[in-house]
Amino acid sequence: MAATLTACASRPPRPPSAAAPADSPSAAAAHGSSSGSSRSGEPPTVAVTPLPGWPRWLGDANHQISGLAYRDGHLYAVSDQSGVETRALLEIELPSNESVVPPGEGAPPAPADLARSVGVRVRCRWQGGPHPDAEGMAIDPMNGPPQSVLLTLETHADALVEIGFDDCALRGQVAPLTGSDSNEGIEGIALSPDGGTVYLVHETRTTLFSMPRAGPGPAREIARIPGARSLCDAAYDDRGTATTDDDRLLLLDRNGRRIYDVTLQGRVAGVWDLDPDVARDPDGIPYSLVALEALALEAREPDGSLLVYAATDTPPRPFPYSRRGKDDDAGRYERRVGMLYRFRLPPFP
Repeated sequence: MAATLTACASRPPRPPSAAAPADSPSAAAAHGSSSGSSRSGEPPTVAVTPLPGWPRWLGDANHQISGLAYRDGHLYAVSDQSGVETRALLEIELPSNESVVPPGEGAPPAPADLARSVGVRVRCRWQGGPHPDAEGMAIDPMNGPPQSVLLTLETHADALVEIGFDDCALRGQVAPLTGSDSNEGIEGIALSPDGGTVYLVHETRTTLFSMPRAGPGPAREIARIPGARSLCDAAYDDRGTATTDDDRLLLLDRNGRRIYDVTLQGRVAGVWDLDPDVARDPDGIPYSLVALEALALEAREPDGSLLVYAATDTPPRPFPYSRRGKDDDAGRYERRVGMLYRFRLPPFP
């Protein structure tokens, strides 16, 4: 198996985009408003806000979450080389009895006593591999009990490694992915339903690649994503059908604060814009710098909406990470504690 990932380099955020007018004809989607296509032939864009009660603090330390994967009510994660737990498969302790506002209904205010943080624990640790800079993850198989985890490694690695889900035992490695071992390379990975193909995104080239799971590398370029600024993760959406003809990839643009809905051939079918409400912390205070690094698909709802989780990896110093207009009372910004978001991505008009 072969694959290489690169950690998303921190860059200044783009200016917040304007939300769609409240009286726009297509502004009825729950937690999202459609702006349609700004020019003829462009894919539709829908503005999306976090679900009520989100984001939440990711533990109480700087985990630098760089990859996420969801399975059967559990959310798993890996951190890059800067996190407090490297070479570790993590589990994020999701709140129980989580409710979601039904499509078409307004978002009620979150309960005042709603917990504003989630726990993070180590499931197991792996040894070996070319470098601890894990940047993306995918669980195999797509359905049923997890058997293994595929990880993309960046920084002196440019490789894909496979570890056991239960014991983190190193099972294999594929390299190279791109032919470059810098810290600006492959950032995210998605696995096809049959487990035979990996889809990779390159951070700075903003390009989608694919490769047989077992190699050989380097990966084949599929397409550059127009308008993307920093592609940092990917998730596979089988669209709830038996055929792969209509399958899509969700690509997270960290610096653009967007999620692209992309065909397996690399055509952008739609864009979910996460600005401007994403820039508020769990206490509702505006902050900088927003750095969404990891993405996981939770579920597809009957109306076609997608529930997803997204996590931040806090920017390294000297990049700003602070509240705006309020003190850092609990010292979370000083410790550079990350955040976990949950979104509903409505279907495009």
